[in-house]
Amino acid sequence: MRSWQKLAARPDSAMGRFLVQREHIGARRNADLAVASAARVRDVEALMASVFATSQDGILIVGADNLVAVANAAADALIGRPWLAAGDCRIERLIPDIDLATRDGRYREGLLAHADGRALPIEYAVTSVCGEDSTNHVIVLRDISERKRHEGTLRHQATHDPLTGLPNRTLLTETVEARLAAADGAGSRFALLLLDLDRFKEINDTLGHDIGDDLLCRLADRLRLQDPQFGFVSRLGGDEFALLIDPVPDQQTAQQVAEALAARIEEPFMLRDLSLGVEASIGVALFPDHAGSMKDLLRCADVAMYEAKQRRTRFATYDSHVDRNSIRHLTLTGELKRAVEDNEMRLEYQPKLCLAGFRPFTAEALLRWHHPTLGKVSPTEFIPQAEQTGLIGALTINTLGTAIRQMADWEKRGLAMSVAVNLSAQVIHDRNLPKMVDDLLCQHALAPGRLTLELTESAIMHDPEGALQVAHEVAEIGVRLSIDDFGTGYSSLAYLSRLPVRELKIDRSFVSRMLGSPTDATIVRSTIDLAHSLGMEVVGEGIDQIEILHRLVALGCDYGQGFLIARPTVPTELSRVVLDAVRRAHREWGIGTGGDAPDVRALQATAAAELIRAAAAAVGE
Repeated sequence: MRSWQKLAARPDSAMGRFLVQREHIGARRNADLAVASAARVRDVEALMASVFATSQDGILIVGADNLVAVANAAADALIGRPWLAAGDCRIERLIPDIDLATRDGRYREGLLAHADGRALPIEYAVTSVCGEDSTNHVIVLRDISERKRHEGTLRHQATHDPLTGLPNRTLLTETVEARLAAADGAGSRFALLLLDLDRFKEINDTLGHDIGDDLLCRLADRLRLQDPQFGFVSRLGGDEFALLIDPVPDQQTAQQVAEALAARIEEPFMLRDLSLGVEASIGVALFPDHAGSMKDLLRCADVAMYEAKQRRTRFATYDSHVDRNSIRHLTLTGELKRAVEDNEMRLEYQPKLCLAGFRPFTAEALLRWHHPTLGKVSPTEFIPQAEQTGLIGALTINTLGTAIRQMADWEKRGLAMSVAVNLSAQVIHDRNLPKMVDDLLCQHALAPGRLTLELTESAIMHDPEGALQVAHEVAEIGVRLSIDDFGTGYSSLAYLSRLPVRELKIDRSFVSRMLGSPTDATIVRSTIDLAHSLGMEVVGEGIDQIEILHRLVALGCDYGQGFLIARPTVPTELSRVVLDAVRRAHREWGIGTGGDAPDVRALQATAAAELIRAAAAAVGE
């Protein structure tokens, strides 16, 4: 043993006394530290208890058995009653979709079963505290009802039209795309209808935008209250609305819905003591018949809608033949010039007969294009192309020349049939038109009064003063002028009275609906009275029912035209077609008899003789 160790072992030595004192000091210090540590632990526990009790977030302690062991006051408030009142309370009863296996402390959204039965939107986070024998879960809850309400308000503003409250384009797109995703492989069909009010700008300009807005809101209410078959309704902007019809078994059903919808829209709207009648054009496109995506489906419906506007029908179903962005359209645009230069176009003639005695009067020349590979191409398809490409002038000259030559040929064969030719908007403003017409008539020694040129109101109104000058020059030659599709344009009565017009043709849309629509019947009757008061004659076109024919005769309509009377036909068949129409009128429809049988037989004999001679001559060639 070393010397200092011997000294330390002696309590009476200085070293021994030092070591004993140091031991006492260390023990006392350890005791003080233990007391301080215990105090700190109590302070932390008190602080944690205070935080647990006063936290604005709900806190639940859940045991390994998924039973709620402890809940703070905020959690009780969220639940709507003290959790202990529920007795044996499992966490799944409070938060059905919770997953305790996810213990990363990240907040997730869920629903809390409130005591009053509500599903309260919350966000919650789960953490775990592992002990020696078990694992407890700490769940922090937050009420996000207000945030959800705010998000819902923003969502509604982003997906709904502020004027009408209807869903907007965004929500329509989401709805259709969800429907498309659900339809994969299912083979189901649905339809998208695009609706646009006719002449809405005129209503805004005439009556004011406040009336226009009221009309849109009333229309939205009318669409919203339709039968369930009209499905999802949205406003895309302006006066354009869309309807999702889902499901729809076939194209015919979608067309029936469009027809019924158009009829209901035409019922008058009462706006601030005004009875306002409106019409709509509806385009119909079907999935998967016409398109397989929302973008293409909406485009197809838009193409169909503008086709309905152009044809002035209530609705139209998508047809690739009239789609300007289709491969067919591009092909026709490229070949149209060749077709005009090679004289590939042909004329067919539709008789227009005098309703007093049902005598032949005029044949309207209708341009037809029989494409060598695509077959028949509708004028509604190639005429707009000709106007856009600048070919309409050459096409009109060819048409006029062919029609006048045909009229001269008929006259040589004993058939005194006049001819009517439609003019496009570009041609009626051509200052060379009068001389061109005069030269063609002189070339074939035909009386100018045998030729009728048909103009549309919309074509005239592109340049009213220019059209007025050309029209007067044509009339001075002696050529008859007719306003085609009367009632669908924007011309005023004062302007029409300045035109040297001999004839008004009531648009087929009014004629075809006059039996079922009091408004259309009034338009037809008023047009006939107006024309007669101005010294003009009236043609009812689009006659496809005997009842309509009889109604027009009773109203004093001068001439009739339509599929019931005769369909367009080739020149060599015109005589037979007209004779058949005259015979049906006298024998089956009771028109032209006047109760005087001898006169009727004489009329039939005269008409038959003229037409049979013409037919025999044509066959002889």
